[in-house]
Amino acid sequence: MLLNPFYMKWPKRQTCGEAVLVTLRAEPYLTLQDACKALVGKTLAKSTGGVLIVHLDDSDPDPLSSTLPTQIFNMLSWLNLEPDEHLDLGGYYPYARRERYDSYQEVIHYLIDEDKADYAFFTTDKAGNIVPDLADYDDDVVIEHLSSKQQYTARLRVKQNKRLTYTDPVWGEMQFESSEMDHLSLLTVEGMPMPYFANVVDNHFMQVTTHIRSESALETIAEELVLHDVLGWERPLWLHVPQFIDPEIHHVFEESTVDRLFEKGYHPKAIVEYLEQLLLKTPGRPNQGLVLDHDELRELSNRHYRGTATS
Repeated sequence: MLLNPFYMKWPKRQTCGEAVLVTLRAEPYLTLQDACKALVGKTLAKSTGGVLIVHLDDSDPDPLSSTLPTQIFNMLSWLNLEPDEHLDLGGYYPYARRERYDSYQEVIHYLIDEDKADYAFFTTDKAGNIVPDLADYDDDVVIEHLSSKQQYTARLRVKQNKRLTYTDPVWGEMQFESSEMDHLSLLTVEGMPMPYFANVVDNHFMQVTTHIRSESALETIAEELVLHDVLGWERPLWLHVPQFIDPEIHHVFEESTVDRLFEKGYHPKAIVEYLEQLLLKTPGRPNQGLVLDHDELRELSNRHYRGTATS
């Protein structure tokens, strides 16, 4: 599949190393899990002579606060994990999903033109929820709805009775049945791409070879496999970083963040070294998490301040 306007805008990468994408949460802080993703990405990009690309998961249609990216990148810089490409730097701009709307629409129109997807216009059900109407539309109705600017999504036609197999580098083989999926919606009611759709399109046009993300992305592996199959695109290597369990955090809405460790005076090299050690303890299956040991981290930080750390 060739989408010429976009390939002309984003030419072939010249680097022979890995193009490593790290997706960070769009929050006013840097979580330890996101720092860990950046660490893995930086290490891989540096070891292969490649580039580290960072973009924020800005799937919310509301504009990002101008201070939000600044704080995240300040924390990355403090840890010496600066990316080569991000929101304001790099030749594959824009890096924000809200600014890549045209590329998602281009792919949706291709899928519909090739009878691989169908328009689905949003309606309100009996409970007052906004949902896509699953009716089959003839061309005249589609034109009428589009002309009236009615909100819509595209629903991917999924081949039934097909087994999908994915082998994760950490957690091994996973199998999915396409019969468990019907039509996949590609846009939200706000017009933003569904995360699995955005991942596939962004990775393809940005020519990403490795995508490092949270283990929660395993929940939509099947959808991404289907999209790659339908589009005929080569998928990147996926690496999934476990969640963190912080015994010092007791509130459900609190996060274990680099910002908190910065405020407590931890040494940045100690944090990076500790994350490297913690990654070696990645559990044997998803959703078990990595437990943060503050005593161990505190001792490592003290050794760095005393100049007695081994790294």
